[in-house]
Amino acid sequence: MTEKYISNSALETFKVGFNLGPKIKKGYIITLRGELGSGKTQLISGICKYFKIDDIVTSPTFSIYNNLYRIKNLDELNEIGFDEVIQNDTLIKLIEWPEIAKNYLRQIDIEILIKIDNSNENKREIIINFS
Repeated sequence: MTEKYISNSALETFKVGFNLGPKIKKGYIITLRGELGSGKTQLISGICKYFKIDDIVTSPTFSIYNNLYRIKNLDELNEIGFDEVIQNDTLIKLIEWPEIAKNYLRQIDIEILIKIDNSNENKREIIINFS
């Protein structure tokens, strides 16, 4: 199943994440792709708010959230304990820049792609694919 949304602001992107919350279960692996500044972290912040997580969502070591942008190779992925986190079925895993970790992802439950509209820098198309 696929859902598509248009967002015209950071707040609207946050709300898409918040409204996605009820569809997420423990153990889910959720990947987010999109260029820098597309709103991935805003969407993740909305999801975290739904689950009453008020910590600032910026850390690549946050237990519900892995930002793999700075990871260069599989050795670095192993150093941060990614395999242990990904195998833990009690955690929800939100993963930005998932390409480096594709060998670790047994199943992706939700894939999110955020596209910036080239004619309007504030407009985003958010495509959510459910497995």
